[in-house]
Amino acid sequence: MITLNKFKSTPFITIASLNLAAIILLLWRVKVVDNDKAPLLMIFLYPLLIVINLIVLWILKIVKNDFYKVQVTIIKSLFILIIPLFMIAFEL
Repeated sequence: MITLNKFKSTPFITIASLNLAAIILLLWRVKVVDNDKAPLLMIFLYPLLIVINLIVLWILKIVKNDFYKVQVTIIKSLFILIIPLFMIAFEL
């Protein structure tokens, strides 16, 4: 019998969902402000999101939690998405 360990992907899904919600909230806020200074919100708040994730990674490494590998993957994906998200923010 094959059993799937459902708890292995749960931290990734949770952390990714929280970060995705934060990104959607940032893009929505840029759209709602709708002036020439709105992309500045994205320029300052998106790196803040990355810094918050780096602090969480640092804490996970200090307590020697295995979820830090998940956090590293999330931070890499945030760095990959930085240019497309800035382009979207400037086009809104």
